[in-house]
Amino acid sequence: MLSYKNLLSSKSLKTKSIFLFLGKLSGFIVNFLIPIVLVRFISKSDFGYFQQFNLLFTSIVLISTLWINSSLYYFFPEKSKLEKSMYFKIVLSIKTIIWFLMLLGFILFKDNLLAYLEITNFDSFSSYIIITLFFLMMSSSLEVLFILDDKKLHNLLYFSFDRIAKAMLIFLLVISYSIKGIIISFLLYSMLRFLYTVFYTKNYLTEIFNKKLYKEKFIKLIKYSLPFGVGLMSQNFALRIDQFVLLNYVNASDFAIYSIAFYSIPLINYILSSINNIAMPELTKMAIANNKNLVLNLWNKIIKKNISITVPALGFFYFFANEIIIILFTDSYIESVKYYRIYIFSIILTSTSYGLVLRAANLTKKVMFANLVGLFVSTISAIYLIPTYAMEGAIITAMIAYLIPISIQIFFEIKYLESSFFKVIPSLSFIKNILITISALLLMTFVEEFFNNTLIKLIICFIIFSLIVTALQYISGIFIFQKELKKLIDKN
Repeated sequence: MLSYKNLLSSKSLKTKSIFLFLGKLSGFIVNFLIPIVLVRFISKSDFGYFQQFNLLFTSIVLISTLWINSSLYYFFPEKSKLEKSMYFKIVLSIKTIIWFLMLLGFILFKDNLLAYLEITNFDSFSSYIIITLFFLMMSSSLEVLFILDDKKLHNLLYFSFDRIAKAMLIFLLVISYSIKGIIISFLLYSMLRFLYTVFYTKNYLTEIFNKKLYKEKFIKLIKYSLPFGVGLMSQNFALRIDQFVLLNYVNASDFAIYSIAFYSIPLINYILSSINNIAMPELTKMAIANNKNLVLNLWNKIIKKNISITVPALGFFYFFANEIIIILFTDSYIESVKYYRIYIFSIILTSTSYGLVLRAANLTKKVMFANLVGLFVSTISAIYLIPTYAMEGAIITAMIAYLIPISIQIFFEIKYLESSFFKVIPSLSFIKNILITISALLLMTFVEEFFNNTLIKLIICFIIFSLIVTALQYISGIFIFQKELKKLIDKN
């Protein structure tokens, strides 16, 4: 049994993943409670406005900074403290430039933005929006730094405290002050994040500034991250273009119904992103050493782990979608079910960990190309489908935005590894998981008949379903913790 100190000092990918996942899990639970609580205290229209602002802030920060933050995964490993400081300062410089461009755009098009968000009566609060974006952008590097600095305890504790602060501000202000409360709560939350970022990164910020090294590293980072950045910005915009366009064709209440679909399957994205973020530095080392076989083996292993989680989860949440929506968001949002059932299929695409190999191998131009194609196709889809079919057209556009760029990136990754589709994608493991999931769901059709209470039915069915899937996966040799469970059984 590893001691607490040994766990914190462990360099194991699995240990790092567990700490990151547990931290994100605690943060996710709090974050997920926010809409569940809000729908019970505010009107559907006000919840729609909350979702609009949430979309605005998260999308702009993600689109404008994720690409430059992610470049640190490539440049930080095995670098000196001075070099790391230079790279971090470069990242801050680029984000500051982006923010000033946003500020200029905000000044020129403020009235259009307020009209788009249908909040023209709150002009006096409009400056808070751009200030909030500055604080959120400057604090967006924290998760990456925690991973690269191997701060497991920070990963474990930060996300929960961060989300608790966010939730408390939102509950206190939104429920009491409606739209004004939405704007002010996001501002105060972003300020807290920014202050903590300054405290955590003081060692990077106070390191001696080397002008020559800064210029050299700046050019190097831009060459790597710009193609990747254009691709990532294109991808994230494409994944949200359905919602941005839809805002012009539906009211706040309808948007609230549609937005529920994007809560997808709880925890899945956190699990997958934790695995991917931890594996990225290892893949980068393998790719730099030009060891394509090791890259292929690790990528294949990641996909196997991913689909052993995503396939059963997809089956369960699709089957019990009605009950899940009613319990979480009340029966006022039952119309969300059809959009929810369509959107959750996107997790199968996400479970391929697409793009990791291209980024590790510094083939970011391929990522850019794939995502630009995806943006182009999804934009055409949005323009033609959403004005005519509204939310139905939007959900089709959302799925297209996933499918196109992911397929292209996987094609490029297979080509780089000089491999084939079936060597990368574990088709046998995929089929086994599908059969296991179907078998478990067939039993659920009988089990659910014994319960009238929706919550009790869902809990009991989830427990039984999980136990059946775990047992069948273990027997089939595809359980995510196969070795650990075998050791535990052998001991007993």
